[in-house]
Amino acid sequence: MFEDNQSCLHMLDSEKYSNRTKHIDTRYHFTKDLQQTGIVKFIYCPTEKMLADLLTKPVPRVRIEALRQLCGLVR
Repeated sequence: MFEDNQSCLHMLDSEKYSNRTKHIDTRYHFTKDLQQTGIVKFIYCPTEKMLADLLTKPVPRVRIEALRQLCGLVR
């Protein structure tokens, strides 16, 4: 799974909890378990190459064109 949030990736790799992360709920622990068992692998992907943004965020036309090219959806 590609992720552009480096803080999120660091939390998944870290075994420590802090006052800032104690609010994290069971979805985080479920995700961490999936990673530790090897079911899911998280990989850093820079925001400018995050293909999911094309369908999940409002993006300007120039960005849409760039993401379409990366997806191979070019006319």
